[in-house]
Formats: sequence, C-alpha cells, structure tokens
Amino acid sequence: ELTRLIGSVSEGFVGYDKDESRLYFKLGEVELITRLIDGNFPDYRQVIPRKLDHEVKLNREALRLSLRQAAVLAAEPSRQVRLEFTPGVLVVSSSTPDLGNVSDPLSCEYQGEEVTIAFNSNYLLDVLGVLASEEIIMGFSTASAPTVIKDPDDGEFVAVVMPMKL
Repeated sequence: ELTRLIGSVSEGFVGYDKDESRLYFKLGEVELITRLIDGNFPDYRQVIPRKLDHEVKLNREALRLSLRQAAVLAAEPSRQVRLEFTPGVLVVSSSTPDLGNVSDPLSCEYQGEEVTIAFNSNYLLDVLGVLASEEIIMGFSTASAPTVIKDPDDGEFVAVVMPMKL
C-alpha cells in the first residue's frame, strides 16, 4: 500500500515517524498509519527444505503459459493442476468432469524417477509472475513435501510451495 501511495504523490511533503507500536507516513495530503508487529518475526528458514532429492530445470514462460491453460479447467475451489515429472519431460494437466481435461508436455532437464505432484495453480502462477529469469529450478523430495522454486539468476530468491493431495 505504501509503494502505491508513494507512486501517486506528485508533490508535497513526504515524511515518516514512529512510536512504540505504530509507523506514521505522510505523503502529500495522505496519512498512512500502520501497527508494528508485536514480537519476533517467525523464522521462515524452518519451512525451506534443506535436502532436495530431485531438481528440474525448465523454461519459466513455457511453464507459466501451460499453467494458465491448465488453470482454465482446474476445478474450483482447489484450482488443482498436476505436474508429472519424467526424465526430460514435464506434463502439466488438469481436469473437470463437466468441462474436460487438458494435458501439455514441456521439455525440461530432469533425470529422476517419475513423480506426480498436485498444486494450486494460483500459487505457482504467483511465484512465476514475480520472476524475470528465462529459466527456473524446481526442487522437491516427494510428492507430499514442500517444493522449492529458485531463480538461477538470483541466488537470493527462494519460493516454497506446498503441494496438494492427489
């Protein structure tokens, strides 16, 4: 919200202040007040898997387009899509009894055993939407364990997406 407000201010005073429990921002004629988090921020590193048995390298845009197609037929409210990993090929699929199904094979770099993982398509699309790199790396251990998505061009970026039950 603050970023949006800063972008909308063409002139006027921009300032901020804080006390024990709040931050105050003044942007031209607009004032924004927000409460500070009470306590310590949770240690997010605990949810990032340390050991990943499988890694897949693939084109980000191809996966994004395939997920968008599959999402059209993904049943509400779960928006479930299936990613079937086999050596060299990832198949993105979804189905809805009344509408039909879709299955889209993508080329990828993967040399592990066949694994099928289900995800909420919106969560994967959210992650892919913030990445700019041409390729991504997906890492996982099992179909029920968290999946890590990394940007090979940005060593700091790590996203963790929880799979759904098939």
